[in-house]
Order: sequence, then structure tokens, then C-alpha cells
Amino acid sequence: MLANTPQSVITYYGALFAGAVVVQTNPLYVEREIEHQMVDSGAKVLVCLDMVMPRVEKVRQNTEIEHVFVTFIKDFLPFPKNLIYPFIQKKNMGMKIESITTSKHITLKTN
Repeated sequence: MLANTPQSVITYYGALFAGAVVVQTNPLYVEREIEHQMVDSGAKVLVCLDMVMPRVEKVRQNTEIEHVFVTFIKDFLPFPKNLIYPFIQKKNMGMKIESITTSKHITLKTN
């Protein structure tokens, strides 16, 4: 569930190189659509942006997803945009993850 970012290209070719089947998913999908696509495809691993993680977490228990990798928009932004982006994201979207969250299958690294 990645937008048009460098992470999307890296993930796509990395999965193909590893012999996996890639199922592209629109990051704008709502929970019902995410769940349907994940169940229908039988996905075991999901790579998503931090912005869609709350929606993924709501449907993960109803799917076969075993591992979730979370990436951030700012990961590939050049300096100084990578330092400024978190403040803009918090201001415009009210989003900020304060701590490291660990569950059985999800590790979310935050700054």
C-alpha cells in the first residue's frame, strides 16, 4: 500500500527478486476494500506507509497477513525536506507517532 514513492519501486523489484508475487494496492482504499483485496490475494506480507497503518491494523486480524513493514514519506526526501516534513505532516494531517509500537507481527520504527 504505497503511493508513487521510491519505496514503492524498491519494494516492487525487491519482491520480484525474492520470487514473490506483487499485489499493488491503492493506499486510498478504505478498510473494507483493503480487507477484500488482502483476503482475495492471500497476501502474507504487506508494505505500507505510516499514514495508512491505522486502516491496515483494523483489518489485519481478518486476513492472512503475517508481516507488516511500515515506511515513511520522509525516508527518501532530501535534506532539509526530510527534517521539515514531519512538522508539516503533523500540522496538516494531525499525524504523529510518538513511540515504538511492537506487536506480534508489526514493528513500527518512529523518530
